[in-house]
Amino acid sequence: MTCATLSKFQTLKLKVFTDISRFLMPSNFKVGEVITIIRKKLSMGREQGLFLLANGKHIMKPSAPLADIFQKCEDEDGFLYVVYAQEKMYG
Repeated sequence: MTCATLSKFQTLKLKVFTDISRFLMPSNFKVGEVITIIRKKLSMGREQGLFLLANGKHIMKPSAPLADIFQKCEDEDGFLYVVYAQEKMYG
């Protein structure tokens, strides 16, 4: 299991979901699966892009396994800090 915290990129005007900010995810999850869950929670349309950044500075590829990102970017306290950012892509 991967321990992660999730927060909004500071300059975004995007609603924040507060019911989940710390959670456990299976290590075999791919980043794309996490993006799908977050998109549903934020009720985002298809024209909006969503990016995840590990520790606020490393863009996470949707095809990357969480276990690999956790190994590379795990904080001293044992958590993976993930920031999400939105970008209008198609219009």
